[in-house]
Amino acid sequence: MARNAPSELRRQESEADAVGLQLARIAGYQEDGLLRALRKLQTVNSDEENLQAYRHPPLEQRIESLVRLLRVLDILVPLPKER
Repeated sequence: MARNAPSELRRQESEADAVGLQLARIAGYQEDGLLRALRKLQTVNSDEENLQAYRHPPLEQRIESLVRLLRVLDILVPLPKER
C-alpha cells in the first residue's frame, strides 16, 4: 500500500473533484466553479510542483476530467433552462 499511496491519493483527489462538482450542481451553485479555479491556477502557475507535491493529479488532467463529467451530467440530468 505504501508504494501505491501517491496514486491512491491522486485517485481520491479526482473523486473529490467529481463529487464536489456534482454537489455544487445539485445545490444550485455554479457547477463550473472548481473548473474555473483550476484554469486560473493553470494560467497563473505554469509550474505545478506545488500541487503535485501534495499528490494532486496534474491540473490539465483534473480540468479534462471535470469537463467530461459536465458533458455527461448535461446529457443525463439536464438543468432547467433559465427564462
